[in-house]
Amino acid sequence: MQIARISMGEYKSVDALDQFIEDYSKGFWELFPNATSASTVRTGPTSIINTTIYPDEDSAKEGLEKRTEWLKGYSNVIADTFFYEGDVSFATHKNNNTPFATNNNMNEQSKLESLEREVSELKSMIRQLLEANKN
Repeated sequence: MQIARISMGEYKSVDALDQFIEDYSKGFWELFPNATSASTVRTGPTSIINTTIYPDEDSAKEGLEKRTEWLKGYSNVIADTFFYEGDVSFATHKNNNTPFATNNNMNEQSKLESLEREVSELKSMIRQLLEANKN
């Protein structure tokens, strides 16, 4: 199940927020390589809402640890920050004019396809072991 973290931030100045957004956008994928999507929306001169989507709970937890550590470097310019987290019920993105949609059913389908591949690989390994033991 995909997990979204929606973070709100209020900064002490316009310049502080400008710098944060610049740093965040430059280093995002290095800092959060497991994320699948991110958007930062400036909701006021000194405030933002950021949404980051992770493929699973473990990735979201890892992202939270990195977020917490990274934000310590901005503690002198952040007036307030908090976040909400939850399962992604529906998300849609347009990439190069090709619609891409995810929802719980598609995520379940992906898991099923992955399991089918694993079972196929295991069958192949078992066949190889049986053949090796015959000799």
